[in-house]
Amino acid sequence: MKVIYFLFLILLPHSGFGQSAVDQTIKAIKSGNVTEMAKDFDKVVDVTINNEQSTYSESQAAVVLKKFFSRNKIKSFTVKHKGSPVDNSSVYVIGDLTAESKKDYRLYLFFKQKNDGLFLQEIRIEE
Repeated sequence: MKVIYFLFLILLPHSGFGQSAVDQTIKAIKSGNVTEMAKDFDKVVDVTINNEQSTYSESQAAVVLKKFFSRNKIKSFTVKHKGSPVDNSSVYVIGDLTAESKKDYRLYLFFKQKNDGLFLQEIRIEE
């Protein structure tokens, strides 16, 4: 029994257990880590930055967001609203992002539930 408990304690931090895709994405945004954020992208992601919208593959969306975050280093990100419908088929997050340049942005995230978890399908960033 001690062996099972020991293995559980060692493997738990590496499993991502207890931390949802939404929480992982929020943490990644706060640190400006697009690589971590991209782990929860759906196969196709709608990205809108200041009213310029396009649909990208996972890898293309990551490139676009890396470019945005390299120009706008994150000073802070605060979640203002987070919710989901009764059936938990999706999750939305609305937050305020402040860049080191003192620019403020409103960030919208939309996650959709699929068979194997929540996936980020839409990101909107508005100044």
